[in-house]
Amino acid sequence: MLGLDLAGLDEARRKLANVVRPINDRRIGEHAAETLEPIAEDARRLVSVRSGALHDSILVAPTIEFTGETDGQSVSVGVLEAGGDGVFWGHFVEFGTVHWPGEPFLTPAVYRNIDLIFTALGKRLGEDMIGAL
Repeated sequence: MLGLDLAGLDEARRKLANVVRPINDRRIGEHAAETLEPIAEDARRLVSVRSGALHDSILVAPTIEFTGETDGQSVSVGVLEAGGDGVFWGHFVEFGTVHWPGEPFLTPAVYRNIDLIFTALGKRLGEDMIGAL
């Protein structure tokens, strides 16, 4: 008769639970805020500056600051609108209007930094998991 005995399974389960525990919405939000900043910096460099109001309204903040709604701890990068002491017309500059061509600043910033963002976020989450072992 063939028998199989797994020793240490309870210990393995405890360690696995400890690895996953530090990865929660709050922690991911903290890491996202740090890793999204290069997008905001690039967007500020790319945006055309007339009064400086649009430049100063590009930031990384909790999603509720941009939309008024949140799903917990989500973080966004973008243009803060007028209700939050930002500008309401950032999307007109980014995408243009029927009378004015767009001057994209946020979209190119995202594309330039997307690999860096996922690498940095993955590294930070991995460090959290390793630190829990």
